[in-house]
Formats: sequence, C-alpha cells, structure tokens
Amino acid sequence: MYAQDHERYPYLTTVIDFQTNFFDFDKPLEPYTQGNWTNALYRCPSYRGPTYLRKNSGGTGLANPAGSYGYNAWGTRNSSTDVLGLGGFFVPGFDSGTHKESEIRAPSDMLAIGDAMGFDNDYFVRAINNHAPSTSWPYPSHHPNLNFVFCDGHVELNHMVRLYQRAESARRRWNFDNEPHPETWEK
Repeated sequence: MYAQDHERYPYLTTVIDFQTNFFDFDKPLEPYTQGNWTNALYRCPSYRGPTYLRKNSGGTGLANPAGSYGYNAWGTRNSSTDVLGLGGFFVPGFDSGTHKESEIRAPSDMLAIGDAMGFDNDYFVRAINNHAPSTSWPYPSHHPNLNFVFCDGHVELNHMVRLYQRAESARRRWNFDNEPHPETWEK
C-alpha cells in the first residue's frame, strides 16, 4: 500500500540530523500497520533474540534497531554498485535512492522483508557474500528455513541454501531489475 500511495518503496533509514532525528522503514509504514519497530508486528513469534534499539559504534548518536526481520534495502549491492534492493538511506545531501513500484521487474520474485537478526539487509548481504548464513544471522527462528514477504505481498518459507546460493536464480531475487549482477558477487 505504501508503494502504491507514494509511488516508491520506503528508505531503509531517513536521517534529518546526525544526532537523534532519524527514522527507519517502519515509521512511514505506521499509518498502514498501526505499529512500530518494538510492536509485535515486527517480532516473529518464533524469534528469541532482542528487539530494541542498540547504539551504533559510529559515534553519531544514531541507534540501530535489532530484531527478527530485515528489509531488503541493498539487494546484492557492493560498494561500487547502485542500490539494487528496495531503497537505502536518505541523508541531507546524500540520497542512495529508493525504487518505484513500477521499477520492480518481477514483484512475485523480489524479496522485500524477511527473517533476520537485525533490521536492514546488512545481514542479508553478509549471507549472500558468504553463500550461506551462519547460525547467528539471519536469525535462525525457523532454521534452516526463512520466511520472506515478496513485493507482490505473498509469503514463502525458503531453505537458507536456496536464498543464498551462488546461483543466478538465487541472486536475481534480491535485485529490483531481476538480474543476478555477478559483478557484486565476492570472489
């Protein structure tokens, strides 16, 4: 609904200033969900880890959410590529971009939100680059399976290996253009 109303997906994080004035992807969704990051909506019933805001180590005063779901913000992106997921950061003077709903080439095959121990897809990117998650990330609530909501709204339970394998069929599911982007694969 958000993507239809705003013609684009939400940013992972929007920063107004670098001290405490920022919000994450759950905030713009509040009118649709009536919930925020610490509500049960964003906590898998099987998840046994923390759901809280943890201070980051960057010294900016910003806090990073921890919890049971992650947002596919970056796709298989590496530091030299554009945002391949749904949307990254907006900071005054820097916009990593979000994608319009019409830019998602295969909504029924594009991963949006899924089981993770964290909030953004930093956990997903590490798992992608390692070709398999460890036992601590994404959080193994349904180990060895993960639930994911796709851009068309359907939910699937997938085996971790299927999601993170070094194969075009797995990698294209993370990217808005439904391309595997082998240039982003770590050697």
